[in-house]
Amino acid sequence: MPSRRSFLRLTAFGILVIVLVTVLAPLLRPRTEPVAQPGPLVVVSLPTLRWADVDERRTPTLDRLAEGAAIGNIATHAVAGHSCSGSVWATLSSGFRVSLDDATPEAPASGPVVPCPPIPRPVPTGGLAELGGPARFPDHARWRAEMLAQPVPAELGLLGRQLHEHGQCIAAAGAGAAIGAVREDGTVAAYQSDPRRADLRRCPITFVSFDGVDDDGLAQVVDRLPRDATLVVTGHADDQAPESLRAVLVRGPGIPEGRLTSASSRQPGLLRTTDLTALVTSRVSALPSTSYEGRIPVVLPGSSGADVREQLAATARALDVQHHLVRPFFTTYVLVSLAVIVVILCVLQRDRRRGQTIRRSAAGRALRVTSAAVAAVPVSTFLVGLVPWWQWARPTLGLTLSVLAWTAVLATVALCGPWRGHRAGPAGFLAATTAVVLAVDLVLGGHLQLMTMMGLQPVYGGRLHGLGNVGFALTASGALLAASLLTGRLARRDPSRAARVIAAIGIVTVAVDGHYALGDEAGGSLALVWGFGYLALKASGRRTTWRGVTLIAMLSAVTALVMATLDMLRPRYERSHIGDFLATLIETGDLSTVVRSTVVNNWAMLTSQWLNLGVPVLLLLAAWAARRPLSSLGRPLTLLERQIPLLRIGFTAIVLCWIVGFLTNDSGTSIPPAGTILIVPLVVLMTACAPQPPPEHPPTTA
Repeated sequence: MPSRRSFLRLTAFGILVIVLVTVLAPLLRPRTEPVAQPGPLVVVSLPTLRWADVDERRTPTLDRLAEGAAIGNIATHAVAGHSCSGSVWATLSSGFRVSLDDATPEAPASGPVVPCPPIPRPVPTGGLAELGGPARFPDHARWRAEMLAQPVPAELGLLGRQLHEHGQCIAAAGAGAAIGAVREDGTVAAYQSDPRRADLRRCPITFVSFDGVDDDGLAQVVDRLPRDATLVVTGHADDQAPESLRAVLVRGPGIPEGRLTSASSRQPGLLRTTDLTALVTSRVSALPSTSYEGRIPVVLPGSSGADVREQLAATARALDVQHHLVRPFFTTYVLVSLAVIVVILCVLQRDRRRGQTIRRSAAGRALRVTSAAVAAVPVSTFLVGLVPWWQWARPTLGLTLSVLAWTAVLATVALCGPWRGHRAGPAGFLAATTAVVLAVDLVLGGHLQLMTMMGLQPVYGGRLHGLGNVGFALTASGALLAASLLTGRLARRDPSRAARVIAAIGIVTVAVDGHYALGDEAGGSLALVWGFGYLALKASGRRTTWRGVTLIAMLSAVTALVMATLDMLRPRYERSHIGDFLATLIETGDLSTVVRSTVVNNWAMLTSQWLNLGVPVLLLLAAWAARRPLSSLGRPLTLLERQIPLLRIGFTAIVLCWIVGFLTNDSGTSIPPAGTILIVPLVVLMTACAPQPPPEHPPTTA
């Protein structure tokens, strides 16, 4: 490990990096303007509404409202694979993604959508249903108990209760709207079954729910809007249509024209359902409670004309196409890659018996090209976001060809660049490129994270910004491997200096991954400190002792605490989940919620399909290869390490990072497989670039 003076210098460097990120991150954000509500608020849901459906001929009211409004897409995903109106309204009421007697599966790529369950309707309590009197849900107590028992407890009726405590009521027109307006006792202040007859003056807030895209019904609501009212129109749910981003617009006297965004999405033109919860709550509090997932929407000033609407429609279309291509693309990618590499290895065995070296044989050249291409695919799925493939007449073909084109470019550069003379040069280039591309994308706003098959999946996931688990696995694996390859020879000459270089690379990687303004990955920063800490310890030439392990554990805990504290010190309406967690922990001292959520979600993902059960087996095999250098699994790494110093130690650090990430991340099951699809072909590439092993080793150990 570095000396005390070097340790202090690295600490100062880490503080400088964190300070620079904290100071410069706000400067990189575009200017936004708040959403004011000088009068009443009316929220209208038109399920399945997309910007592709809006034009002057089919939806004249919506087309007219969009001009001069703040517009965007909204991610309606709740808990089930398919978002249904009942669950989405319950999500708005509780401020968390919840399910309301709903287990509707994801729609198939082709075929009919599984119907959503009927929306429960409240029972009038005053006999004035037609006039908009009070009503009550008989099943409310059961719904509330089920939601409070879920891994992340949610309180149905929280929104209605908080508004009621501040003297404001919510009127509802339509069954779905009544779920959104319900209070903690199961009552609705004012309920009208017909959304076209909604009383917009009875309460300061009115929820209106139609059964679909009803432009005529919306026109009737708009005609009766109070002059100073703020109107929100949202697609709200998928219902009978396949999953997609839905349209949302906000219009009123305090609303600037432009694109909507929020601190929970950080993506221009994108909101989530719980952001509407925060919008409603902001009427009674300038600092909404941290008990909500969402954040108050704001506006990026600009145009909201037809060209902007087309961009929003194109984003939704691109996400639809790439999601349905994920399974067939990666199944084909993995199976074809394995088959080709196995065939080439069999040919190599034949060539070795004939005395041909791996570097000069045709099979060796084929193995180098194939493994480089396979390793370049993951980062290519991110870089493809720079190409407008969704504008092709056949966007699926455009996406596939664009990924293959980026793969060919990166593989060519890796094999033909100035580093080709080094045995680890091509692999090091691809590992570093993967980590750098994802890190730079985070600094620039994370657009590539959103528009990729291996990214955030906003239509189906709960995360819309930062670094997802798959992106973390690729970034961490690439950075650790690149650091070990870069400092391998240096470690033989000057171990202390090599450890300092590794620590510096680790500090930058952890800052990008864990800072709330960039990756926003709490569990990821923990795992990275363990990986880079172990790599620096071994590069310095020291043995792994309990003292070293304790120091790494302390650094990991301190890093996570610093990241969470920086986030918690921000205003409540800007915090991410990391700051919210620390604030809640300080207030309640309860760790059980986050632990239960991590364990339950990981277990649910692990057992969701039989293939996922192989993840623990994969980790055990990788750990065996790393820690048993003379085993059949570890011998190839040991032979390579004779020409590539620190390779096996770097691989061990990567496996350690996978294990910690698997245990500490929500849905961390995806981390080991995602890291494997980068590391395995890179190891094969280094094998293909290495010379024949010494004569004393039999051919079967190559």
